[in-house]
Amino acid sequence: MPRSAGPSRLAAFVVVFWISSSGVLAGLSLWPVPRRVAPEWAIRVTQSDGAPAVGVVVREISEDYSVEVDETLVAKRTDGTGLVVFEPRVLRTSRLRLFLHGTSNLLHEGLGASFGPRCYATISGGRSLELPPAEDGGTARSEVHLERAYSPAGGW
Repeated sequence: MPRSAGPSRLAAFVVVFWISSSGVLAGLSLWPVPRRVAPEWAIRVTQSDGAPAVGVVVREISEDYSVEVDETLVAKRTDGTGLVVFEPRVLRTSRLRLFLHGTSNLLHEGLGASFGPRCYATISGGRSLELPPAEDGGTARSEVHLERAYSPAGGW
């Protein structure tokens, strides 16, 4: 009795389908995607009397625990109006790296592992702010009133 060609064609189709699907999934997992670590952030620093604190060092510290091992620090001085603006920080990483770094993070840190972005600012003199959520990806705005007077010539 002659053997039917139907099952071998079906088997060949299944093999080709799985190989193609695996290639597409591998390609998509390696494709870099943007991840916003820190939005644009405007911070106004004023003295206790309401006057702008000029020349105060403000540091923005950000890290995406799902991708990075170390924090990124950006330091700037306030302008003549006591304002400092930090640009948004966006990383491009693959989904495969997110999965592998997350798995490694979980294995090393256990249930205390952290994931996702974190951003905060410190102001010279020890004051610290957590980043408030920005609406619709806009600019996060914060205002800080210093409890001690600051003079650009003498510092604190």
